[in-house]
Formats: sequence, structure tokens, C-alpha cells
Amino acid sequence: LAGHFEAIEDELALTIDAAARSGGAAADIFDELGSLALARTEIRHEVRVATAPGRAAASVLVGAPAVFVLNRLASGDARSLLASSQQRIVALLGLGLFVVGLLIACFVAWRA
Repeated sequence: LAGHFEAIEDELALTIDAAARSGGAAADIFDELGSLALARTEIRHEVRVATAPGRAAASVLVGAPAVFVLNRLASGDARSLLASSQQRIVALLGLGLFVVGLLIACFVAWRA
């Protein structure tokens, strides 16, 4: 919200300057600026609401593998998953892909 007011401060200063020079009533201009500020705030809110399901789905997709791994570690079945060298390689690759996916999900959520 503070960002909206910073963007409008310049417009407001120019409006006041123009009204002072022309001697005209600036009520309509101030009304328009207020409407513009409210519209921008409403659009930002609508975007946040529209992207909420995507952020929730990303949380589930990121959280599910973490819960699975924690469950395996807690039950003691993790050793059987890493019994051979090939399984360890696949586990490391999976962990690497999980971390990359987590970073991408965080970036997408941050941009939304």
C-alpha cells in the first residue's frame, strides 16, 4: 500500500502545482487520483486472491516429498532405500532435483 502512495505523490504534487497555476478547482483531479489509487489496490488484491490456489498447490507439492522422506527416516526404512550404490546415486539426484524444484517454487511464489 505504501508503494501506491509513493507513486501517487508525484502525480499529486503535479496536480497541486497545476491547480495553483491555473486557479481552477482541483476536486475532480483529486477524485480521479483517489479512484486510481483504490483501483490499483483492488487489482493487486485480486491478483493475490487469483494466485492463492497456485501458491497452495506449490506448498503441497513441495511439502509432500519432505513428509515422505521424514516418514522414511522416522520409521527406519531409509537404510533399505540406500542399500546399493545405484540407489544412493538415484537418491542424490532426486535430492538435487527436489532442491532445484524447491528453489523454483520459492521464486514463483515470491514473484506472484
